[in-house]
Amino acid sequence: MKIKSLVGIIFFLCTHASAAPLPFDQALTQIISRSTSVQTAEANVGFTEANAIPATFQFVPSITLDASKTRSEDATSNATTNTGVEAVVKYNLFHWGADVENLSAAHSDVKSQKSTLENTHYSVEDAGVAALVAEIQNKKTIEIDQGIVDIQSNLLKVAKERFAKGYLASQEVDKISVDLDNAKASLSDAKIQEANSRANLENLLGSAEIAPEWPWKERFQRIKLKILEEKLNLPQVPDYLAAESHDQAEDSRYQRTKLLLLPSLDANFTYGYYNGFDTISGASYSSGALTPSWTAGVVVSWPIFDHLITYSAEKAQSYVSAAADVALVQKERDLNSAWESSRDNFKIAMSAAIAREKTLETSRKIYQDSLRRAQAGRISANDFVIDQQRLLNSELFAVQGWAIAHLQFPKLCHALGRRLEKCWE
Repeated sequence: MKIKSLVGIIFFLCTHASAAPLPFDQALTQIISRSTSVQTAEANVGFTEANAIPATFQFVPSITLDASKTRSEDATSNATTNTGVEAVVKYNLFHWGADVENLSAAHSDVKSQKSTLENTHYSVEDAGVAALVAEIQNKKTIEIDQGIVDIQSNLLKVAKERFAKGYLASQEVDKISVDLDNAKASLSDAKIQEANSRANLENLLGSAEIAPEWPWKERFQRIKLKILEEKLNLPQVPDYLAAESHDQAEDSRYQRTKLLLLPSLDANFTYGYYNGFDTISGASYSSGALTPSWTAGVVVSWPIFDHLITYSAEKAQSYVSAAADVALVQKERDLNSAWESSRDNFKIAMSAAIAREKTLETSRKIYQDSLRRAQAGRISANDFVIDQQRLLNSELFAVQGWAIAHLQFPKLCHALGRRLEKCWE
């Protein structure tokens, strides 16, 4: 019984113990693996590849195997039964390259979907980083705001004691009380923001337990980011490749519909075994046995008038192709703009974060000096509280600065057409 009780206690502790906080990079990997957007994009790639199979095999003959048994009866009630087994082979000999354009369109569709999948991966990385950074920032903000509330609470307590002794005017107590109320309001807002970010993170990650530390802060400061000196190469950007491949696919379809207006040269070959006999008289055709037979031919077909169906398809596809051309031009403009803005934004964000970090270090030195002077009785409590508030405000600005830098880096990386792990090389 004792062993069973001990095992039960261990099982309870293991199942109810809180999981260790996930590191940032591990949490981001888990977000990507759980993403339904990536899974949908992968399914779209499979769907497009499946649709491309007929175009891939269109250069080999089509083969059909038929088996039939028919019964016919004339006016004199003579019935005839015919049986046969045949194989029919059809092959397009020449259609002015329409089949080649069809294959090209299919390959471009697959390429476009694969590029879209990669771009979806980037979007999920952006969303994951944003969710993780928001949770870290909000947790740190709550910690700082709580410190400000504690300072204001202590200051108000001291002010009330001094007011009771007649050393401080009531107006000064009211000012400190208002400052405390404002600090509490900021803390409440921060808690609401953290609740929202936690819910969003749980939706993406399945858990909101992450290490509340900046993952790339030291890396940003330690390495020189060569990525800032690189030039944008559009053919390496998946978003551009998707638009380019889509444009190529629509252009190939347009060429195909044009060529379908021209004559088609096709060959067919039929080989089979046939038998027919009269069920009334018992008279047998082909001596009652299956007789082999074959036919072969070449056919030229040219749709003279098909209610303008082919012409209508060609005309409609011309507009679709033109729209894809315009979309590609716009995509090039958008990506160039996104690269320039993301590069400039990251430079500004890094400069601001580093500057705020230096300000924080200065504030810490001032606070440490004030702490020593306060302990020695050389400064008043009010002056010491002001230095405390300065330190906490500097920490708050530093948190905001590093949050912005962490949000801007993925945008810079993705604008260049790379995943995050490739941008540190």
